[in-house]
Amino acid sequence: GRSRRAACRRRIIQAHGKRRAEPPLRGGGARRLCGALATQLEAVWRNVLDELGDVTADVAGNFAALEMAGTDQLVVTLKSSYDRDLCRRPERKRRLEQAVLDSTGKRIRLDFRAAESSTASEAAPAVAPPTRRQRMKQLEQDPLIRSAINLFDAEIVDVKPHKQKPR
Repeated sequence: GRSRRAACRRRIIQAHGKRRAEPPLRGGGARRLCGALATQLEAVWRNVLDELGDVTADVAGNFAALEMAGTDQLVVTLKSSYDRDLCRRPERKRRLEQAVLDSTGKRIRLDFRAAESSTASEAAPAVAPPTRRQRMKQLEQDPLIRSAINLFDAEIVDVKPHKQKPR
């Protein structure tokens, strides 16, 4: 309701660096504006990850939510505490922050958090699907693929998931 719209409005004002108090938006305006900001933020984050294109990007791409906290801090809520811990490592965090700076031209601090989950899911962690880089490594090990690489002097540049037909 009203408090959710107000919180969204505060995030929007913070993200755009406005300091003065502004009247809250009425009706669906706040929802549309908040949704547009979230979509833009996600697009920028995905662009940053695409530019990195490594394991760090694969881990950071497993996010549940993005939120600006002030004008210079991005809170990235990751789906697991394992991903959060990996992204908090100084060398990975530094690379991600540098990629954000290169992409946006603005120095933004990153804060990684884990999404709240039930204790049942923590007790039996699900096996994460292999990342793009892992799938490429697996394909390179296949004898048929290896012979095709050697025959055509080729390299694997991308891997797309195979869509299975319904039975």
